[in-house]
Amino acid sequence: MANKLRTIFITGATGLLGSYLSKIFLENGHKVYALARDKGNLSADIRVREALKLWDTKSSAMDNLIVLKGDITKKNLGLDQETLKKLCTEVEEIYHFAAVINFNWLLLPIRAVNVIGTERVLEFAEECKKQGALLKVNHISTAYIYGDYQGEFKENDLDLGQRFRTTYEQSKFEAEKSANKYRQKGLWIDIFRPPIVIGHSKTGKVLKFNNIYQLLSLCNLGLFDKLPIKGAFLRLVPVDYIAEAIYLISSRTKEQNKNYHLFPTEPVLVEKIIDCGCKMINAYPPKAVSLKDFDLKKLSPAQKAILENNILAINFNNKLNSKETCRLLAGYGLVFPQMNEENLLRAFKYFAKKMVWDE
Repeated sequence: MANKLRTIFITGATGLLGSYLSKIFLENGHKVYALARDKGNLSADIRVREALKLWDTKSSAMDNLIVLKGDITKKNLGLDQETLKKLCTEVEEIYHFAAVINFNWLLLPIRAVNVIGTERVLEFAEECKKQGALLKVNHISTAYIYGDYQGEFKENDLDLGQRFRTTYEQSKFEAEKSANKYRQKGLWIDIFRPPIVIGHSKTGKVLKFNNIYQLLSLCNLGLFDKLPIKGAFLRLVPVDYIAEAIYLISSRTKEQNKNYHLFPTEPVLVEKIIDCGCKMINAYPPKAVSLKDFDLKKLSPAQKAILENNILAINFNNKLNSKETCRLLAGYGLVFPQMNEENLLRAFKYFAKKMVWDE
């Protein structure tokens, strides 16, 4: 598949990873069908193009973009029969990014998007394979499907008896199980598991300030004088590196039905992340303490709710293994950056500027 121009169908092109990978496809000459919803006053078309605009996507590349108004939770993805027929004869690869990433959604609503929505996309993939040129599906999952599992979690692992702290983790786990069922039906489905995705490695640009940025916002507000993060580690990777990794693997590998862990082999201390982020925004970092030394009873209901949907929702004890994926990518010339102080400060500079503007 290397160097071959492809016709791509992508969901989630208004999101962080989906929009950046769409930029890569378009600027490399691929034809991209992007499925999106209208939202508020914005049409699907405007939403996709605005996301691509953040990444300074070349205007000449936009000629290969076709935005389709649809919804992954609906039958036939909310598309009419004429459009479906056209897609089934053209689409060669599907990239499924669309998902709810909020930790605090109720299980049934988040399952409707992340699990049932995935199954709708895979049903569409089956039709494309029957009628046209579809080669493979690329499903974007998350590294955090390990739930509360305490041991080493490798690329080929999935169900190790883990339980889940958030409905997001559970729904993405269930979506992978659905993908495995469709693998058994004959679809080629590669699964990509990114960790926490942060802004561009050089500019720090990011679409939304969620995950680690939310925690930095709380630090800026001075809501916590201490946090239970001592000895805790996370995996962070800039959006451009993860998107490029997906592009390289999907373009070059011939192995079918593989899982890929998209992060360096060594994690970074959460305490270090917070210190660097606070340095950029001129905030005082909370003291890092162990969970056993952190008295939850002293928190207000609001503080407790905030942490339960952030730090307390993450299992820091897992040993995620990405050796096989890193070895493969190194052969393609890509090595994930280690998130040292220099890289962390660069990643947070866009966030810091936006905070100043907002004030």
